Amino acid sequence: MSSDASIFPATQWTLIRRVRGSDETDRAQALEQLCKTYWLPLYAFARRTGQDPHTAEDAVQGFILYLLQENVFSAADQAQGKLRSLLAIAFSRYLSKIQRHGNTLRRGGKHPHQPFLPPDAEGRYQTEVAALDGSPDQIYHRKWAESLIQRSIEKLQALCEKKGQAERFQVMRTYLPWNGCDENSAIGAAATGMTPGAFRTALHRLRHDYRAIVIAEVSETVGSTDPEVIENEIRELFQTLAT
Repeated sequence: MSSDASIFPATQWTLIRRVRGSDETDRAQALEQLCKTYWLPLYAFARRTGQDPHTAEDAVQGFILYLLQENVFSAADQAQGKLRSLLAIAFSRYLSKIQRHGNTLRRGGKHPHQPFLPPDAEGRYQTEVAALDGSPDQIYHRKWAESLIQRSIEKLQALCEKKGQAERFQVMRTYLPWNGCDENSAIGAAATGMTPGAFRTALHRLRHDYRAIVIAEVSETVGSTDPEVIENEIRELFQTLAT
């Protein structure tokens, strides 16, 4: 990868393979990234299916252990892409198994309980999800889309900070697509000490970088570099955010 490309994550399928690898350091890093990325959509899905907070937390913990221990996705699954959809299907099946097999499966069998979720998991759910309308599947996909956008903004921020533009970014981020942006560039220009023309040029470049990061994120989760596939996925994700 290039120097700027270092802000992009490893492909999501590679990430899942890494958490089942033999290198303990690499496993730990991949597991941390996996949990940070996907715990809230999965937790929200479990809560919306009627699980109480404790059971939902156990379910997500157990499912992550399940991903570590089992070859959940075949090569054919990976070739089809859409990790978000495949994870939702796999997790739904896992929840059904919990109902049949109880605590042994939920707790990950004989494997030790590990803190894969943050300590404020239910608090995050109540703040970010509880008031939302929609089915478990709709909520899952919405939180997935929000997570993707959040990761993209964090990587864009890292790129701006690397260029010494941290303060400028804090102003310009409100003008990004999917962020309720106000097109009054005169206000943004005044806040950054730029002329309106220079501000618009800088904003255009920032949006270009932002779109490139979003495309990279989406490409990794659909397992494809086909522009049409990626554009369709982006359109679907942000239709989800608009509802």
